[in-house]
Amino acid sequence: MSLALSYDIPVFVPAVYQVVTFDGSAQSAAFAVGTRLIRISANQDCWYKIGANPTANQTDSCFLAKGAIDHREVLAGQKIAVAKDTAAGKASVTEETL
Repeated sequence: MSLALSYDIPVFVPAVYQVVTFDGSAQSAAFAVGTRLIRISANQDCWYKIGANPTANQTDSCFLAKGAIDHREVLAGQKIAVAKDTAAGKASVTEETL
């Protein structure tokens, strides 16, 4: 008797690539129609926030360590704002679709 399990795992495809240069809070362009997930990584410690018109800061935003990778569910039209922790840098934001 086989006890093999089957899972429907969605496969996300990279679709749009953005680089957000940050010092103070800087926003990306709005996410495209069809974007369901983003992947973010940065070359410096930073703070980020996702929303319609977000402002990232050290009070109510998510921390991302230099070189770390994070994935977040998003809606089309939303943006990501990124702000430095102690040094300015660049964040790579990849929009992914199904």
